[in-house]
Amino acid sequence: MLNETHILLFKTSVTNLTERERIQASLDKHPHIISWTVDLSDEDFVLRVVATESNHQFIISMVEDCGFHCQILN
Repeated sequence: MLNETHILLFKTSVTNLTERERIQASLDKHPHIISWTVDLSDEDFVLRVVATESNHQFIISMVEDCGFHCQILN
C-alpha cells in the first residue's frame, strides 16, 4: 500500500518569526507531520502542513494550545 500524504491549509494568527518559533516544537515533534510552513507575507498567515493523516482538528488544537488562532482555510 502506498503512503498517502495530505496537504492541510489553515488561516492563523501567527504573524512573525518569533511567533512561528512558538509553534515549531509542537509541529516538529508530531509523528504524522512530514513538513510545515507559515506564509508570513500572506494576509491569512497560512499554515501549510504536509501530513500522513488528514486530521485538521488535531493541528488546530496544537496551534491553539500555543496561544494562536487557527482555522481551516477554505
